[in-house]
Amino acid sequence: MITSLYRTIICNFKPALAVALVSIPISISLSIAAHANPLLGIIGSIVAGFVAAIVGSSKYNIIGPTGSVTGILATFVGIYGPATIPLLAIIAGLFGVCAYALRLERYIIFIPASAIHGFILGIALIVILGQINSAFGLPDLPKHKLFIYNVYESILHLNLISWDTFLLFMIFLVQYFVLSWLLPKIPGAIILTPLGVVVGYAAQKKIIPLTLETLGTKYGSINTLKLQLPEFTLFPSLMMTGLAIAFIAMLETMISGKIADGITKTKHNRQQELLGLACANIVTGLCGGMPSSASYARTSINIKNGANSKMSQGMSAVLTAVIAWLVLPSFTYLPLSVIAAILVYVAYRMVEKQHLIRFFNHDKRSFAISMVVALVTLVENPVVGILFGTALACIFLLEQMSTGFHDSTSLEQTPASTAQSNPIPPKDVLIYSIKGPLVYINSQAHISRFESGVGNHKIVILRMRGVYFMDSDGLDALDEIISLILRAGAQVIVTRLHPQVEQALKTQTKQYQQLVDNNQIFKTTHDALVHLGITPHSLHD
Repeated sequence: MITSLYRTIICNFKPALAVALVSIPISISLSIAAHANPLLGIIGSIVAGFVAAIVGSSKYNIIGPTGSVTGILATFVGIYGPATIPLLAIIAGLFGVCAYALRLERYIIFIPASAIHGFILGIALIVILGQINSAFGLPDLPKHKLFIYNVYESILHLNLISWDTFLLFMIFLVQYFVLSWLLPKIPGAIILTPLGVVVGYAAQKKIIPLTLETLGTKYGSINTLKLQLPEFTLFPSLMMTGLAIAFIAMLETMISGKIADGITKTKHNRQQELLGLACANIVTGLCGGMPSSASYARTSINIKNGANSKMSQGMSAVLTAVIAWLVLPSFTYLPLSVIAAILVYVAYRMVEKQHLIRFFNHDKRSFAISMVVALVTLVENPVVGILFGTALACIFLLEQMSTGFHDSTSLEQTPASTAQSNPIPPKDVLIYSIKGPLVYINSQAHISRFESGVGNHKIVILRMRGVYFMDSDGLDALDEIISLILRAGAQVIVTRLHPQVEQALKTQTKQYQQLVDNNQIFKTTHDALVHLGITPHSLHD
């Protein structure tokens, strides 16, 4: 047992160290984006990561401050102040516990992809535009209730630009993109943050002729981590924002966990992972930190460096604390323009551009919804944006809604002597019929039926005769269903494709051409059964 524990520690030390090295500059940057003390993000990375490693389920998810949550905080904290941040973490965690108890994570799937990607775009724009003052070296400006008014205020004062600050911002931003191209496996923050500290130190000591605002000149000393209880003052806007943070954090955690499972061919307990997230946010808030969710970027680093246990997340939290204790004083010299470059790059990477391009090319309605959600998120606030987008998508799809009813039939007919030389036993074949449009409202219900496998069946025929419409969520769902069937060791055959659905599959999915090449697409289910050597006596196709 001791030997096994030792091997687990050794195997997970490298990914834990890589995650810790990235977490420190990113967490500090996200704290600044939320108009908070830099230490709140560090506390979030340490406490949330450690608690989630103990309570959660995923071996790979890394819990900590993220851009999507920070985007919500930025609009709220600008009005009510940074003292509300830890309390928001506690409220988000309590809502998360309620969601766990009621199993509400099952209903988060009803949010369409168009609304999600529009929301992410809107949050990314909030993060990017929120860096104008730091990137251009503008002084403290009057604050307004709406974020967009603060952006307008910054634009009005661009004549006060500090060219030293702006030049440094542009140099570091370009370096981030160059490094991501030249060294894609090494996070740019690991290289550029120490370089930024050196530049800031040299400027402050007058070694180089630059005038730069740093973390030290803006926030004072950040030498020690101080855990402290938040101020408990409740009001309606606080509760609503806490609910929004809980909602987005759960959604992001589910997506990150799902992607991690797809990469590693594993499966985690989604409900248990959300409980881990909820507990992480409660404890983080009680320690004075900022709300957290799963970060796919750090989860990806964790996986790529060979993590194979939840211990990696726990160790990364401990290493983050140790490294922060050792190097925090040096971060005093980190220029705000370098932090702005980090945040602009992080926000850019948040946007899933390939999905928006796909919407634009093949689903103009979804693209329009995404753009509207992004605009509302930016101009009004993130909560209104995601709710408005979901409602808008539901309205557009009312005439195409389906309850997702299906029928599954195991064949018991007698094999025929025609077609292939080795007929398939009828009991090995499952026909799964999908009826009505396959869209975001019912796609997860179909996916769930295959997540537990396909039983003893060796061939699954997906009978699509009733599917006359598929949106982008439906196309993704079909891809996932096929992947789940293949992962269960069964063969997939697709029949009765509607011409419009078939055209969408040709242009928007990766699986379709493979099925065509392998002769797994049939015009009718009857043809597929004959090909398998089965006489479809009672099938009405």
